[in-house]
Amino acid sequence: MRRALIILATSLAALGAAAPAVAAPPGLTAEDGFLGPAGPARPSMDRAAARDYWTPARIAAAGPLDLGAEAPPRPAPERLFAAPQTLKASILTNPGAYPNRVHGKLVGTFPGLGDYSCSATVVSSGTGGLLTTAGHCAYDVDSGTVAVNIAFAPGYSKSSLPYGVWPITHLIVDKRWGRGSLDFDYSMMQVDPDPADGTLQSVVGSRGIGFNQPRKQRLQAYGYPAKGNKEYNGDRLVRCESGYLPDPYRSGGPRGRGMRCNQKEGSSGGGWVSKHKYVVSNTSHGYPRISSNLFFGPYYGAATKRMYKAKTSFWPSIKPPKRKGGVPNLIGPKRGQK
Repeated sequence: MRRALIILATSLAALGAAAPAVAAPPGLTAEDGFLGPAGPARPSMDRAAARDYWTPARIAAAGPLDLGAEAPPRPAPERLFAAPQTLKASILTNPGAYPNRVHGKLVGTFPGLGDYSCSATVVSSGTGGLLTTAGHCAYDVDSGTVAVNIAFAPGYSKSSLPYGVWPITHLIVDKRWGRGSLDFDYSMMQVDPDPADGTLQSVVGSRGIGFNQPRKQRLQAYGYPAKGNKEYNGDRLVRCESGYLPDPYRSGGPRGRGMRCNQKEGSSGGGWVSKHKYVVSNTSHGYPRISSNLFFGPYYGAATKRMYKAKTSFWPSIKPPKRKGGVPNLIGPKRGQK
């Protein structure tokens, strides 16, 4: 599915032009610097409805979102290519085992545009039902459309749903994503506990989450790409490993992270993991005119941590773990009990 978002806004921000202030986009309500759906636009489905709607066949048919974003005309810095890194990408053969199973396929519907697929990751929270993904998997800037019918399939592989389908009940994005700023292309989503199985975190476990972490470290990126390699079809979990690359362009926020990886459409929102424990970014965008084997994600800094701690009328608190009276910058993973 083509995602023709944010190109103009990104170009203006990167070239130093200020994006105009805007009210909450259609379909969203603004509160405390965040955006979320309200009233009829809420993404909620119950577990039975999600299971009936998101059959394996429908999940497989959902169009993978495009993560492409054309770069502004300014040349990319030479440092992106000064020390080429070997591409390390592999299709995982054990997606149902911990910790791979905390990564999963995210599916939803953009009204008027159709069903789509992304990737997402379970991260640790006090409520046990928190996911991280890309902002463009929650809100399409170009069409001004909020996603509905959103559901998450942890450990998904080859149309198998080993841990079921979990409907998304709440979502939140940064207000600056409402203007298409790639530096804030992340979203958090919540699922409710299942009456029989308990919380999602207790079933599959979770990755930890890290804020304000060092940029120069090796990361692993997980996702469900449908393009980028002849063996990628959106049906299997893929992992890339790479050292640090800076995003060559800015979009009004902290400079994003980059990785050498060939995951394309469908990998949007997949978690980037530091030290094999902590999610510190997610797949957001690439610059096809620069390289087909590089992609970029937002830096999880102070603004992301503020979202993690948020409580609004459309976003109940996830009861973030605290240490010494405050929320730490590193919150550890949970293995789960199942």
